[in-house]
Amino acid sequence: MAFDGEILEIFSHLPAKPLMKFSSGCKACNDYVSNPFFVQKQNRNMELTSECSFFIQPNSCKRYKDALEFHVFPGEANSSGVPSESIEFLENTGRVLGSSNGLICCRNISNKVMTDQIFLCNPATRSWLGIPSPASLTRSTDHDLRIFFRCNIDLYDQFPGDYLLMVMEEEEDWSNTLSCKVYVPQKERWLEAGHIDCGGRNLLFESGAYQNHTVYFLSDWSPYFAKNSPFHWPYIVAFDPKEGKSRFVKVPKEARKGLSDESCKMNIFPWKEENSICLVKLLKGVFIVWVLRDLNSGSWSKILKIRPRALRMDEPNPRIAGFAVLNGNALVFATTKRTYVYELAGDWKNRRVKKICRHQCGDDVLISSYSSTLRPCGDGATALLR
Repeated sequence: MAFDGEILEIFSHLPAKPLMKFSSGCKACNDYVSNPFFVQKQNRNMELTSECSFFIQPNSCKRYKDALEFHVFPGEANSSGVPSESIEFLENTGRVLGSSNGLICCRNISNKVMTDQIFLCNPATRSWLGIPSPASLTRSTDHDLRIFFRCNIDLYDQFPGDYLLMVMEEEEDWSNTLSCKVYVPQKERWLEAGHIDCGGRNLLFESGAYQNHTVYFLSDWSPYFAKNSPFHWPYIVAFDPKEGKSRFVKVPKEARKGLSDESCKMNIFPWKEENSICLVKLLKGVFIVWVLRDLNSGSWSKILKIRPRALRMDEPNPRIAGFAVLNGNALVFATTKRTYVYELAGDWKNRRVKKICRHQCGDDVLISSYSSTLRPCGDGATALLR
């Protein structure tokens, strides 16, 4: 069909869910969603908008069905959602490891649908694609599967493609170095991408951050090193896939306080305003947020310190079950009963916490952002099976 410029422009700003609904009963719309130029344009437009929805799931390494919920921000239309059958498929078949520009990277928890350990899924278009595992990755390592996934990344000539799917494996027992492999979809192969020096601590792979061609991982903070050890305090590992090299970044000195308290939780996330990362710490019900101002010098600045009760939440003495920074500036957090959002950007006097919804994922959860796009999983993708 001949594309009308104005109609194409208008349609390309719509989320994937209504586009897929229209395409089922309108040939003209079906021509749009099947045209590569339109799909690419819609992907880019959605990337420029704020992600207004997210997945929430229990924080566990279970290899069987577990709870998975999908929610949208307050005031957002249901058009940003995903079909219920897609949620059911993901709940029964995969555990979400990463989400970017409409694609969900999952670990396979069922051998009934596919044999690959990793697969990509676009829940809006109801499609999925199995990713062949590296030869060195066996079923025995599923419990500690280390994956990083991010779309719309220019990985240079050695890794052609516009998404980064990286798996990290131990080279030998008790090694502090991880071997990195990057998947190249055009070749359906995994290529070597260098090594990550983890130092002496374990890294938290469930929510790494990517900014400026660098992947960041936060270490754990368990007190198993003496104070004179260079690895006594937690740190951040910055890895450059192009160079295949890593470096260490110190956390703010203030972030070292109270690490032995059982209520302490920390993680890192992309920070939108300065194309950097932020470190979020929760200690005894207090949120503290720092932004990395300069990677080379390792300088940080604190932008927030606030108690949940100061946010005027409905719940008395809430217990925080998990949190994430979405859109590079919105703190989304869950108690054991509800989820909330608090904007970190703008005048702090005008900031207000907004209640999102109830959830039933338990008292320790992971939150993953979602953007409704038509982005294809890749050649060979198939329709979801329920």
